[in-house]
Amino acid sequence: MSLRSSTYCVVFVLCAVSTAWANPFNPASSFSEPHPAVVRVVAPERDGVSYGSGSLVAVDQTSGLVLTNWHVVRDAAATIVVYFPDGTRSGAQLLRVDRDWDLAALAIRRPNVQPIPLANEAPQFGDSLTIIGYGGGSYRAATGRCTQYVAPAGNLPMEMVELSAPAREGDSGGPILNSRGELAGVLFGTAFGRTSGSYCGRVREFLASVDGDFRTLSNRVMLADQARQTGTPVAAIPTGLATASTQEREPVAVNPPDTAPPAYAATAPLAPLPTRSMLPAPPAVLAAAGTASGSVSSDAGRACSLPGPAASAPPAVPMSTIDQIKTILALIGVIAVLYHAMRLLGTAVG
Repeated sequence: MSLRSSTYCVVFVLCAVSTAWANPFNPASSFSEPHPAVVRVVAPERDGVSYGSGSLVAVDQTSGLVLTNWHVVRDAAATIVVYFPDGTRSGAQLLRVDRDWDLAALAIRRPNVQPIPLANEAPQFGDSLTIIGYGGGSYRAATGRCTQYVAPAGNLPMEMVELSAPAREGDSGGPILNSRGELAGVLFGTAFGRTSGSYCGRVREFLASVDGDFRTLSNRVMLADQARQTGTPVAAIPTGLATASTQEREPVAVNPPDTAPPAYAATAPLAPLPTRSMLPAPPAVLAAAGTASGSVSSDAGRACSLPGPAASAPPAVPMSTIDQIKTILALIGVIAVLYHAMRLLGTAVG
């Protein structure tokens, strides 16, 4: 092989690597239509309305459990409403929050929808991940690669997975799905064309703290329903779920004033977003030191009885894209040096 030929080979490899990283992925075809378990979350506030997204992650005989971001529902001043793409809507009760990891659990009336399964394996560097949300009113799925793990504060572990796809305002709280359609994380923030969110292991830990509250609430709803059917005095039902019982299956186009978004259609723009940002930028990569967290996690929950094994721990912080390319270039350089050394050795022997 001539020197010119070896140079062409090196250039070809570099072009292939650059193309692969510059054009990550197109959204998977299975996510192109509205995912039945991905919801629009609407939280009326005193000075406006907060719009976000969320995921149905569990159901029982009477209730459903939706995950979203804490910052989406933090300032709710009236009943939070959850909208499904099939037209179902339900009032929601806030069960528990985790401020450090920006997670919130909402209880709703059980919908006729299968929940999204929680992933048992942490996303690995280079894995295909898809974010889904309703943004400014239109459904969208965007797919990228897992790039690294980051931390929300210097005193917290790197358990927010990052991927190479941008999110939009209103996508906050939406799911991060792996290639099997499992919940690999909950979308938190975006910056510089990348999105981050708490990974599935952190989400599973949060759900463990919610489990007891969810079961208790579901039992109360079931007893209240039985009381209605038998004509006995109705036990107290949480405000959100009581509101939901009269709202389920109403078309999304029938909107209460100032609280509900329009129908899920790209041609139907959402009401103006509030002035405060509903989609914070993800935290920077924190190595050894960083700013101290100004928030406090919610109190620990009751014993967990969630099915399935615990999610694997997130991998060690992987190399960034630039570091990956540098490593490849270094390997190519070593191969080129060895090749030319062998040629020189062969010439000397000859």
